[in-house]
Amino acid sequence: MPFTLDGCNIIVEVEIGGKKYYFIIDSGCSSTSMDYDIAKSVSKVKAGSFLFLLPLKTAKIPSIKVGNLLFNNEKVVVFKKDKWNWPEQVTGLLGCDFLQKVSVTIDYEKDSVYLNMPGFIPDNYDGIIPLLTTKKAPLEPNFNVKINGVDGIMLFDMGNQFPDIFISTLFQKSNKSIFDSVQIKEGYPWKIKRGLELQLDSLLFSDVTAYLLTEQDEPYETAGNIGCNLFMRLKSLTIDYSNEKLYYELKALETPPKR
Repeated sequence: MPFTLDGCNIIVEVEIGGKKYYFIIDSGCSSTSMDYDIAKSVSKVKAGSFLFLLPLKTAKIPSIKVGNLLFNNEKVVVFKKDKWNWPEQVTGLLGCDFLQKVSVTIDYEKDSVYLNMPGFIPDNYDGIIPLLTTKKAPLEPNFNVKINGVDGIMLFDMGNQFPDIFISTLFQKSNKSIFDSVQIKEGYPWKIKRGLELQLDSLLFSDVTAYLLTEQDEPYETAGNIGCNLFMRLKSLTIDYSNEKLYYELKALETPPKR
């Protein structure tokens, strides 16, 4: 099925209650989420918990159609769209609970998303990166990484647009020498570090831009997160979350690593 890009966010069409809406594929969000008005139109909305001090509600949606696949009785998180900084046409997120049920291939050259059964192996790929989870975020996929040669773990966050990566205060404090020289961009709450190297297993990204999180930001138990912007350097990627694998295909001019 085709997708559209807002920045680097992957936006796909879904069908709920016979109506079409647009959701972002977000591997950094543990639960599929949607606007209150959509959920209320097809289900009873119940009180939930809190996220970033915002009250959340939940609902069980009778059916959600994504491409040719139909998902029944899906529990979702519900909140008012105006509380979140989404593109105007977007009314929800397909989170990790969605990714667990399918294998998702994102082809950046063809602007298409392909949904397959878990365990699907693409015909063409240049490498495989293992996915892992952490105690605080058992549903959200992470990578073992090296940042300028230093080991760490980073959240795989397809819903996060800019910059290439966020660096946690925990990683900054443990590796101060990496961040001796930083830039401050007016209007941004974070310092910026450019020209980093980020290695994910056999895949090496150079000239990576990072925002350095502060003590006031959400605390990370890891080195931070990797946003969708970085993965647009690839030709395609396939997320097989249930088998903890990410297959990637390089663009034609890239030299594939040895397998």
